[in-house]
Amino acid sequence: MKLLLDTQCWLWIFSSPERLNAAALKAISHESNEMLLSVASIWELGIKVAIGKLSLPEPIDAYLAKRLTSLRAKPLNITHCNARPARRLSSTPSQRPV
Repeated sequence: MKLLLDTQCWLWIFSSPERLNAAALKAISHESNEMLLSVASIWELGIKVAIGKLSLPEPIDAYLAKRLTSLRAKPLNITHCNARPARRLSSTPSQRPV
């Protein structure tokens, strides 16, 4: 199964895994599942570091490279075909799906 990890889940895996429920931890640790991290999350992490809202234990390039490797995760690129459906989202993008 492919699992797309959102930014907060990504951070919690490494800093506060106890904040994730048992089902999430089991899915993340299952060898046959493919972990994906959107480049949008990578962008978000970079922005948060740059504006001082996120502190990482090492420079972001090293942080991402080590953790992508440790989770066997791959970056998921976004194309114009992926982005077009965003126009159908509600007018309040701050509301996150459950």
